[in-house]
Amino acid sequence: MVVAVLLTVVALSCARPSEKPSKVWLHRANDIAKARCFQNDYAGLEVDVHFVDSLNTFIIKHDFDEVSDHRLEDWFASLENRSKLGFWIDFKNLNQNNMMASAKEMARLRKVFSLNGMIIVESSNARCLKAFEDMDFRTSYYIPFAYPDTDGHEKMQKVTDEIRDNIEKYELKTISGYFFQYKFMQDSFPEVRKLIWYHHYDTRVRDSFIRLVEADDLTDVILVAVMDTIAY
Repeated sequence: MVVAVLLTVVALSCARPSEKPSKVWLHRANDIAKARCFQNDYAGLEVDVHFVDSLNTFIIKHDFDEVSDHRLEDWFASLENRSKLGFWIDFKNLNQNNMMASAKEMARLRKVFSLNGMIIVESSNARCLKAFEDMDFRTSYYIPFAYPDTDGHEKMQKVTDEIRDNIEKYELKTISGYFFQYKFMQDSFPEVRKLIWYHHYDTRVRDSFIRLVEADDLTDVILVAVMDTIAY
């Protein structure tokens, strides 16, 4: 009975915008029910994954201490609208030990589900993204967390230097960060492509920010949370 009620709530809470902006993707679609519910309403879905070496597979979860047995492969398989979606894979534990095995597994999933050109692999580990670049994946460097308006010149200069060094050393083409880092990213790295995520639930401010991103030729995606919903 509880499951039936929950599914009803999910179904009723799926927003149906009249037009799907090409840059607006759904943030943290980690739950299969959520991904299925909104697969027709956004241009793409973002999902958080960890690679489990012993299983040679990707498990869907955000936090390192989170317990999960939900496989990315099952998540892909559950979607009927795969051919029309982009996928932003937030790879939480990419490292030197798993980069080759995880890149090969992602390439296998790409082939199984016919996802050529539709996957973005994101990680804060700039060095290890090259394994995915070598297999023709689009990648994005998740820049260090910082508040440009409050962290002070010295810290922001250090962050800027770190990002620039990684971009040059590893030939990175795309960077990603929070919406409050957007102006900093534009000012400091005007020539680099960008991905942004937006977390606030004020729809007027959100929509204004979306319009700003829509007009920016170098920003390709803005992740947003589900609005006007009980279930999520």
